[in-house]
Amino acid sequence: QGFISTKINRAHTVYQGIDTIARPLIIDVPAGSQIIVTSSQAYWSSDALPVSFTGFYYQPQDSANRIAWMVARNGDWEDSLPLDPVSFNRAVVNIGGGWEAEIPDYYTVQVSGYYLVLITAGAKANKRVDMRIYQNADYIFDVYRQSVQHDGVDVLSRTGVFFFEQGDRLRLRASGNTALHSSVIGYETSFGGLLLFPSDSSTSAQHAQAMEMAEEADNLFAGFKV
Repeated sequence: QGFISTKINRAHTVYQGIDTIARPLIIDVPAGSQIIVTSSQAYWSSDALPVSFTGFYYQPQDSANRIAWMVARNGDWEDSLPLDPVSFNRAVVNIGGGWEAEIPDYYTVQVSGYYLVLITAGAKANKRVDMRIYQNADYIFDVYRQSVQHDGVDVLSRTGVFFFEQGDRLRLRASGNTALHSSVIGYETSFGGLLLFPSDSSTSAQHAQAMEMAEEADNLFAGFKV
């Protein structure tokens, strides 16, 4: 566990102009280790649009609230049928023991609170990607590419902050006709998260009340369209 070599890349060349791309990671770095960023390809950097690399040390004061995970695939997947859940071969970080605590390829939330969640998909050349994250039975967000006009592998990432209750189960689902790329030298497809703010019972109750009010508002205005 711990250290891996990962990639962020845009291999396709059928586009015009400058693009910015990013990839978030959660890794366990031993004291004294070096983290090196290299590039064998041309890239652009300026005062207004710099190439950047940053990180932060994750160490909550209460060790019980030190919750983080990062898993990755070491091989491709492509099919006309969905893959549910998406399988991951490598647990890079599993602090708190939530990954596969109850069900293979599921993350079981150990502590209620607000979490930073990150998903990354390697998109095969000339193929679409639709990889979604579910909280229990509810879809919450995805990483998506509809275009098939790209002649190389691209790495697509997305992050979000969500409230999860203890016992919630998280999984990824790849829709049919998705083509994922991942390898042992890049781990281009990955899934991770960490606990930002734990909640007490009052916070959980307030969150539940807010969700109920939002649902009532949605129902109230469901019949109105402009």
